Amino acid sequence: MRIGLDARNLRPGQTGIGRVVLNMISNLAKLDSENEYIIIKKSEYASKITDNKNFQEISIPYDPSSLRSCVFGFSEINDLKLDVYHSFFHLLPGNIKAGRIVVTLHDLIWVDHPELAFDEYYRRKFIEYYGKIFIKKALEYSDSIVAISEYTKEQALSRYDLSEDCIHVIHHGVDRVHFEKFASRENAREYRGRKYIISIGHTRPYKNIPGMLRAFKQISGEFSDVDLVIVGRGDYKIKLQRLASELKLNSRVIFEGHLSDEAMIPLFKNAQFLVFPSLIEGFGLPLIEAMALGCPVLGSDIPVFEEVGGDAYEKVDPYSLDDIAGGMSKLLGSGEYRNNLRFKGYERAKLFSWEESARKLQTVLCNS
Repeated sequence: MRIGLDARNLRPGQTGIGRVVLNMISNLAKLDSENEYIIIKKSEYASKITDNKNFQEISIPYDPSSLRSCVFGFSEINDLKLDVYHSFFHLLPGNIKAGRIVVTLHDLIWVDHPELAFDEYYRRKFIEYYGKIFIKKALEYSDSIVAISEYTKEQALSRYDLSEDCIHVIHHGVDRVHFEKFASRENAREYRGRKYIISIGHTRPYKNIPGMLRAFKQISGEFSDVDLVIVGRGDYKIKLQRLASELKLNSRVIFEGHLSDEAMIPLFKNAQFLVFPSLIEGFGLPLIEAMALGCPVLGSDIPVFEEVGGDAYEKVDPYSLDDIAGGMSKLLGSGEYRNNLRFKGYERAKLFSWEESARKLQTVLCNS
């Protein structure tokens, strides 16, 4: 079979969806030496993903979410005469032609909660309408849909006229070998011997970082020797820095921006705990990545986190500053409780494997 893998979400310095795409393709390459794969990526991602002879790579210079891609599509893809085309993002190129179409659905935030995607009125209105047109089109046009959680599957079934049989839930995984490669390394010098809480992810509204900052303010006097480190990039970093200044937390909150795994993994490993108070998610990859590193987790009591994390994390109401602050205080106040969550989380993370995720994806792609 000729299988096209649309990996245009890959960027240099991977986070989020790109991290998922890279792990999925790398593990597919380990599993399948028979079928022919064509990886479609943007030219800015110069690194070769795999040296397997049955995998080749081509470049197309447009984001999968661009109007150019969604409306007009690409003759270069159709000319490949694919038996299966799989988009790792929940949008399809216009006029896509292949024997079978498969799309991965990460979430429906653009459609159901555009106000949590962007602060700016016109920007969120644009992506709301954009999502309502093109996500709907992608899901209804696809022969099979990969949902990254049961929660995402249920959201899709409740909104669209879809057959439950066509939706396959495939959770994300953890690359333990990769993590262990860096986990034993020392922290950057400025963090050695320092107590800190860590937060990771981009700065979009649904990540609830303003709420986290305000909750940290509540406990900052009681735990004056603990800092908050925010790792990640995004559109709203300046606004968040301004809020930290207004809360008089300048010296206690460190905005690291994007970090390589070489720097980020030891920072994760040595944190008091991860604070992850999202208002909504499609999965929540940092949750299990933290657990795999033995980092305790404070997270939202939202359905998808409970699906992924079970009882292995401290659950808080993300809409309650008092609840988030109380969870922080509880974890900082008890090393025994942190160690309990550390053990439970480490065991929970063993349920998530990129190899198993890729095996399930291979079944979807190769079985008509």
